[in-house]
Amino acid sequence: MCGFLLAFAAVARPLSAGGVEPRGPLTASNDERLDLQVDPDVAYRAVLSNPVPVVPSPSLPPGLGLQQSNNNLSIALHQGRLFLAFRNAPLHFASAKARLIVLSSPDLGRTWVYETSFATGRDLREPFLLEVDGRLLLYYAELGDHAYTFEPLALWRSSRCGPRCWTAAEKWGGPGEIAWDFKVRAGRAWMTSYRGKHYDLGTPSIDIRFRSSVDGLAWQDVGSGSVYRGGATEASFEFDRRGALWAITRNEDGDATGFGSQVASAEPGAPGSWRFPAHSNPSRFDSPRLFRHGQQIYLLARRDLGPPAGARFPSLSGEFRKLLVWASYSLQPKRTALYRLDPASRRFDLVCDLPSAGDTAFPSIVRLSAHEFLIANYSSAFHHADRSWIWGQLNGTGIYFVRLRFEPVATRGRPGPAATTVAQASEAGLATGAGAHTTAFDEDWPRPERLRGRLAGVGAISIGAFAILRRRRRLASLRGPNSNGR
Repeated sequence: MCGFLLAFAAVARPLSAGGVEPRGPLTASNDERLDLQVDPDVAYRAVLSNPVPVVPSPSLPPGLGLQQSNNNLSIALHQGRLFLAFRNAPLHFASAKARLIVLSSPDLGRTWVYETSFATGRDLREPFLLEVDGRLLLYYAELGDHAYTFEPLALWRSSRCGPRCWTAAEKWGGPGEIAWDFKVRAGRAWMTSYRGKHYDLGTPSIDIRFRSSVDGLAWQDVGSGSVYRGGATEASFEFDRRGALWAITRNEDGDATGFGSQVASAEPGAPGSWRFPAHSNPSRFDSPRLFRHGQQIYLLARRDLGPPAGARFPSLSGEFRKLLVWASYSLQPKRTALYRLDPASRRFDLVCDLPSAGDTAFPSIVRLSAHEFLIANYSSAFHHADRSWIWGQLNGTGIYFVRLRFEPVATRGRPGPAATTVAQASEAGLATGAGAHTTAFDEDWPRPERLRGRLAGVGAISIGAFAILRRRRRLASLRGPNSNGR
């Protein structure tokens, strides 16, 4: 009875930024249970499998009518099935023809069945699949259909009600809000989101919020609500084994700390009191996803092959520098990469690149065992290694799977657990690079590039950029010289 009253009290009142870390009625997630099996006295190395094509691929159900851009995605395990939700559209940029497609697989991606799809006549993106208390929820965002602007309109969600059965989508969240990361930890579901003037040339005023829930539907602010205001948007988080929170932000709009990224943290028992550095790391980590393996916290994110975004054009300032930083960043090649947190220096160190090129990085992670993770990601054709990000955004992208395995390399006085073998992974139904999937990629995957389409896309983006600059200049002249660009 006492336990019930404590759980009810945690639900009934706002969470405190300090005191004992709140716990709720949810049971431990699969990820938490498996992580308890990781020996803290063993050092591990990361090993990647060969990639496996998923969208497009022969394993998909017929009749999907795929357009060339397959990007924002999420995977989750639920009731013995692997679920995949992804955005399908003509281009990376906003489109009225965008839709979210949901598939499921009984065998970790060897075969797929159609579940459902969502379309509103506007752009849809940022899907996230989350299992909460035995229910599978899908969250996603609706944006405008203008290819050259970022216009968040509404958050939507749906839940699975049976085989190929999903509830009617319902709106949730605040106006102009984008939900980014979700996890079930310490008996509760947790979520980050952001809201404000993203891609605005004026003074950045974006709020990052951190909230908690016991059912994935009713969300409460953790602490005072907004944990940060400035130029950062996407914020991924994870708790370490002490209960401390770690987070990484994408500071694309820039603020008093600079451009790039920020590593934030909160002490155990105070998950709403995020501490941020005085200066941003000049390297940007786009579409960040944090996860834990034992004592280590890892990051999957987009890696820029050019000079760090926050270190470009240091002699300039204001709107002109911001435009140049954005433009130059788009012209550089990209990769999706794995990083490891160094908590002492509060930075993420590069571990390795995943197979990726051009337009890439919206990773999603499912834990299969104590030491194995399934990663879903999207990319341009791998053999176009030097193509720029913008080039990839104007051409086809596909979704693939790769397996990440942590193998023991050292122990402290006793042998560590045996490494997961290729045979064990094959028995689990996951492609390892030793089976039939290894030759499934051809040179043109995900699809051949067409010169006419490339030229049309470049022309459309150029016209759009010109129109945006002209409109901003007109608005600035109407506001007068004392408007400070607002």
